[in-house]
Amino acid sequence: MASQEGEEPNGNGGQSDSRLKNKKPPSLVIAIPPSEDEERATVQERQVLRPSLKKSVSLQQSNEALSDSGNERRAAFRRQTSLSQSIRRGTAQWFGVGSDCENKQQVWQRKSLRHCSQRYGRLKAQYRENHDASVEQPLDSPGAYKMPKIVDPLARGRQFRYDDAERPRTPHVTCPVPPPPLTPGVTSICSFTSQRSGYTRLPRRKRESVARMSIRAASNLLRGRPGLQGSHTARSFHRRSFARPSWMEEDTADTADTSDSVFFSKMDAHEELYSMADDVFESPPLSAAYATDNTVEEAHRYPSCRDISKVTVGPVEKPAARRGARIASQVKHFAFDKHKRQYGMGVVGKWLNRHYRRSLSSQVQKQLDDFHNHRPYFTYWITFVHIVITLLACCTYGFAPVGFAQHTVTQLVLRNKGIYESVKYIQQQNFWIGPGSEDLIHLGAKFSPCLRKDEQIAKLRQKAKEQERESGCCVQNDNSGCVQTLRDDCSETLATFIKWDNVIVDNSRSSGAVCHQDPRTCEEPASAKPHLWPNDITEWPICTEPRTWNYTGYRHMDCTIRGRPCCIGTKGRCEIVTREYCEFMHGYFHEEATLCSQVHCLDEVCGLLPFLNPDIPDQFYRLWLSLFLHAGLLHCFVSVVFQMTVLRDLEKLAGWLRISIIYIFSGITGNLASALFLPYRAEVGPAGSQFGLLACLFVELFQCWQILEKPWKAFLKLLGIVLFLFFCGLLPWIDNIAHIFGFLSGLLLSFAFLPYVTFGIYDKYRKRVLIILSLLVYVGLFSSLIVWFYFYPINWYWLEHLTCLPFTSKFCERYDIDHVVH
Repeated sequence: MASQEGEEPNGNGGQSDSRLKNKKPPSLVIAIPPSEDEERATVQERQVLRPSLKKSVSLQQSNEALSDSGNERRAAFRRQTSLSQSIRRGTAQWFGVGSDCENKQQVWQRKSLRHCSQRYGRLKAQYRENHDASVEQPLDSPGAYKMPKIVDPLARGRQFRYDDAERPRTPHVTCPVPPPPLTPGVTSICSFTSQRSGYTRLPRRKRESVARMSIRAASNLLRGRPGLQGSHTARSFHRRSFARPSWMEEDTADTADTSDSVFFSKMDAHEELYSMADDVFESPPLSAAYATDNTVEEAHRYPSCRDISKVTVGPVEKPAARRGARIASQVKHFAFDKHKRQYGMGVVGKWLNRHYRRSLSSQVQKQLDDFHNHRPYFTYWITFVHIVITLLACCTYGFAPVGFAQHTVTQLVLRNKGIYESVKYIQQQNFWIGPGSEDLIHLGAKFSPCLRKDEQIAKLRQKAKEQERESGCCVQNDNSGCVQTLRDDCSETLATFIKWDNVIVDNSRSSGAVCHQDPRTCEEPASAKPHLWPNDITEWPICTEPRTWNYTGYRHMDCTIRGRPCCIGTKGRCEIVTREYCEFMHGYFHEEATLCSQVHCLDEVCGLLPFLNPDIPDQFYRLWLSLFLHAGLLHCFVSVVFQMTVLRDLEKLAGWLRISIIYIFSGITGNLASALFLPYRAEVGPAGSQFGLLACLFVELFQCWQILEKPWKAFLKLLGIVLFLFFCGLLPWIDNIAHIFGFLSGLLLSFAFLPYVTFGIYDKYRKRVLIILSLLVYVGLFSSLIVWFYFYPINWYWLEHLTCLPFTSKFCERYDIDHVVH
């Protein structure tokens, strides 16, 4: 009875204990202390067991615990839960507010810390306290005993694993015994067979295709390396811009591809591989394994601060740079780094070796620090537009003869008299490697006859009309053809000159006749009352619908016409010539017209949008349209280089809005002055804008005069550069008028729009007054140029020598720099 009574409480207690375990919350731990006899038996068993058997005992105990927990789970599954409780429990677990969510989170946190400690080393003291308090390791755990250090003789260059007792406490700066040197190109076998790496065998190699070998051979030839160097067998994996997450990160294998698989330079990859693990764990991180040449040199320079993964034995030789390597670090920094543009310095300041004074006041220093660094959006946009338009123009119009002189072509061409004559065509050469002057005018170059009504061209056209009014139809006697010409140009023996003199046609007419046009044979527009054609052939319209008669009975209508109007040259000159002659002279042939008064040659020469009034040119938009054009590829290259250095540097200081105002208005002012003083010369390019930017450099120098170390020296250097460019403008193929007026307008606009530094109250008000004064002077200059160009034209002939010095008597006569129409 006693034994039964003694066993009943145990049985009941076991059942109650299991019921309590099923009902208790997961966060509650029920610990029942053992009796004294059980404790003594446990201690004796531990003393009898050998150390080698403790591991098996602990494993057996863990298996028994797992079996007990399995029985408890099966017992728990017997109880059915309602649907609402399952939904409520699942929803709570989904949103992380369940009863056991906090415990699971702590368990996963401990697992992650344990995993990271295996990768990076033991936790530091401040992070180890909480971890040790939450995890109680039993005494019989195998981790309590010290395992012997395993050294792999084949893993040269691999970081050795230290035990907790022998691990260095300092993470980065320590001086242990140096490991053996790295062997480049040899992969450690343990790197692939390590348990942590995940690779239990060597990677399978695939045979390289013929196409890949051909591509690699071509790339090696371009890089200057022989044949198939760097074969597929030398590297088993393709290059990639990331490291493998397993063996490359954990077990360092000293292969050639490990350091070559980073997209940018090695130094940048080394800096990016350091992470927060360096601050949490004691052991040196695996990022130290990717040691570059620069870090090795620094380690030898400072021997007291070497990393254990960077210490090498023997002299360190820096490998030579390969051709065709990946993107260099300098290129990456140039493209992505945003360096602040210092006021008064910039690119030109670095070229001219400027320096600040050693002592600057705090007020001035604060103003210098407050300057913002802007993105050069306008520079990139205008440069892109210049390149695209130049390429399109060259592809569309072709290239003129390259050189500095005039290109002459002679050929036999059919003329009006029906015979072949030797004709000479003269074209100005273009040393900028681009289209000719006629094509540039058609594209939108600065050309005064297209901007305003030119008096000389108007007089020449009026004189041509008076001669045409006295012309008649010259019909060959053998009926070989006819042409509209003057009486003096018609042969009296071989041809008949038909000229009306108070002849009744549809009305009494004394002007005419016209070859292949008669008021009696034209149906549209018809000459009938009250819309009779005037008694002046220069005012006759073009007959768009003549009568379809094979024979009219009029000699000037039944003959074969040989010549029609052709617009030749850039001054709007019209001649009645054959089609062959017009095409040889690169003119515009009008098949539909019979008289020069019926066509508008200047409109044909200028192109773009037609004039609102054919007799009055109005293409004023050429003043800023020519800023986007270039005379050729070389011209565009010079502009792009200038803009990507000077304009880009100034835009970082002033911003896109201010620098675009200075750029565009300086160019417009320079083009307006060039159109005024060089009216018959076609010019393209942002010459005035570029010299306006040079004026910005002077204004910036003047505004920071008091903070520079040697301002006079900087001024003389900059002045020498600008004077040299002005002297280059004295050559006949460079527009120096646009340079001068662009520089003046840029100087005034820079005082008004560029940011500045003040040196006191008086200096601040003085510069504000200077802004207003500069704007007023610029408005006065621009208004004067407009008045002189459109309303009261002036001819200052001495300004011609500013753009071309006559070294010889005929040096400047063929460049259209004078004010006389030839």
